[in-house]
Amino acid sequence: MKTNLDALKKRILSICLRKVTKPTSPSFESLLLVREGMFLGTHGAEDFDEAVRTLCADDSLRDAFSKLDLEEVVADLICKVDKVPEKDKAAKIDAELGSLEQRLTSQLQLHFLIAPLDNFEAENGALRVGNVSFHRFSSSELEEWLSDFSALVRAHRGLTDGDKVKNIEFYRGLLSRFVDRFVAGVDAVATENSAWDLAIRSVRSAISVLKLYSLYVDWVEPRGFGLLGEIIPRTPRITLRRAVSKRSFGLSFDEASSLRPYKLDKEHLEFMRKNGFSKLDDLLRRTEKTNLDRRLLRSISWFAEAFDVPREKIESKEYRQGKDVGSLPRDVESPHVADRFLKLILSLESLFTFGRESNKTSLAEMCAFLLSGDFQKRLEIKRYVLRVYGTRSKVVHEGDLAICRTEADRLMGFVRDVILKFVLRRDELGLKTVGDLKSWYEKCKLDKSLNWV
Repeated sequence: MKTNLDALKKRILSICLRKVTKPTSPSFESLLLVREGMFLGTHGAEDFDEAVRTLCADDSLRDAFSKLDLEEVVADLICKVDKVPEKDKAAKIDAELGSLEQRLTSQLQLHFLIAPLDNFEAENGALRVGNVSFHRFSSSELEEWLSDFSALVRAHRGLTDGDKVKNIEFYRGLLSRFVDRFVAGVDAVATENSAWDLAIRSVRSAISVLKLYSLYVDWVEPRGFGLLGEIIPRTPRITLRRAVSKRSFGLSFDEASSLRPYKLDKEHLEFMRKNGFSKLDDLLRRTEKTNLDRRLLRSISWFAEAFDVPREKIESKEYRQGKDVGSLPRDVESPHVADRFLKLILSLESLFTFGRESNKTSLAEMCAFLLSGDFQKRLEIKRYVLRVYGTRSKVVHEGDLAICRTEADRLMGFVRDVILKFVLRRDELGLKTVGDLKSWYEKCKLDKSLNWV
């Protein structure tokens, strides 16, 4: 952290010693003005970006804060240092960096309750994923939270006795709405500013892991779950119909983006047990994660994003009008199915690409090496991935959205199988870092004596 702050000091001084107009208050709007002002003042924007990258280079800061948070930190420093005379700037930035270091590294242990978890049911009533506990909110838990809140309110000297009672009753009414509903409890050890974001990210990561272990039936029948407001709700829709030339009137009801509850039953739990859930549970609990750990979690997150894409069916005007549409499949769902398809490709790319040196062939080969030891099966897997990648290119470069649901469902199963196989075999293959993954791929290509499955 000290090295990062020393480098940051040089960058901030470089920016503040230039005669560039900057705002006086560190807000999001001022951040934009800082960047615009430095851009107009020629070279400052590069220093600003480098200052942010300096902070982002610290693993602990990158995990605890978003890039936007760190940009605002840099903008705040620039605004404060810029106000003092030039001869005092170095001393001012020393003082500000000392305060910043304490703020960024002083950690608290906090417990969060995030309610409710919408559209989710667990047969055994509770489940722990990493440091997140999914459980039904009970009356006794309500009283526990209410007791802590009541103690704080009663100790508040600025409130009358009547106001204290009103506050406590309001809090009770608020929490009572979640009794017997599933919630997420999570412990976060972080700075005060970053604890909330860390808690939310922990819950989302845990939810993504659960979605990775979804079954085929969860994809065919629209099911989805997540934090309230983060999934598409069940939305009733009314359609009125009236014929102008005749005396007739019709009324129909349907539901847009209807989601059945996601039930974590014995079948799901057994599938999780057999396919490496304990390994992912352990990974989420770790405070220190390698670059390959982060890649894996990012890949799972993209899979969860694909799972969340609505399954709403949209038929083309040509179908409704009975026109000949050639070979276009009857079950096309546009544009949602294309969105799901692309996110599944992103899930694979997040795990198996290495920047410019990677291509679709290397991605296809890595999937083949991982899934099978049989040459013919590997060849089939490689051809399938290349064909899928060709479809991806048509969507991205040509705007072709004619992807059928069965094709997307097949890709969903394939991507899930790839990720789960990676989870199960990672320790056996000695894959701890991205460098290990590259070396494994090269050995699979060049050493014919190796049989990895």
